[in-house]
Amino acid sequence: MRAFSVLVSNFAQRKELPAEHGLSLYIRIDDTDVVFDTGQGNLFLHNAQFMNLPLSNVKTAVVSHLHDDHAGGVPFLSRYFSMVGKTCEVIVPVDYEMPMLPALKKRKAESFENICEKVYVVTTQCVEKSGEKMDELALVADKTLFSGCCHTGIEKVLSVALKYGEINAVAGGFHNFGHTASELRSTAEALAFSGIKKVVLLHCSSMKFIRHLEDMNIECKVGYVGHCYSL
Repeated sequence: MRAFSVLVSNFAQRKELPAEHGLSLYIRIDDTDVVFDTGQGNLFLHNAQFMNLPLSNVKTAVVSHLHDDHAGGVPFLSRYFSMVGKTCEVIVPVDYEMPMLPALKKRKAESFENICEKVYVVTTQCVEKSGEKMDELALVADKTLFSGCCHTGIEKVLSVALKYGEINAVAGGFHNFGHTASELRSTAEALAFSGIKKVVLLHCSSMKFIRHLEDMNIECKVGYVGHCYSL
């Protein structure tokens, strides 16, 4: 099976599966299960359990960057794996000082980190408004690129990821709420030029982006909490 499920995002359709400002995904490639980001708190656990997803099968989690809406659930990940008596490796950016937590084994990401044959992590860097540099991790599973917030810009993230293999789909946050129509169109053109055929919009993505993606013949869907998508 090659698919991913939305545990946390800004958009919900069912009251049993609430949303929050943040992101968490459950990704499965064959016999490898990965959690990408953890949202703000324990909501990702609640939604995973409601969806009957086997969190105990997860051996690796990836935290895209240090902001609370992506890393806030890490202590709850620790609590869960402590309760089930297992250990989970957590791949984090080099600038994220993750606290020492039971049942979690921290690994700081280099520019490229392999999880298994078809799942790997790449690093890009941006400068925040404060002037400080921030690393951000993206995950590639098979030919799908998963982005957390894309503070570094999807074009930059995609260009780095393409160095390691073909990518035809992108899912995640695009951090483009404040972008102009011209900027959105330019991004859609860049995605199409890079061979992207499908996009799933999640957390911190402008719905105005959909029209520009469709104009470039890119299939676009909004990722609601509880939805599952094939890779």
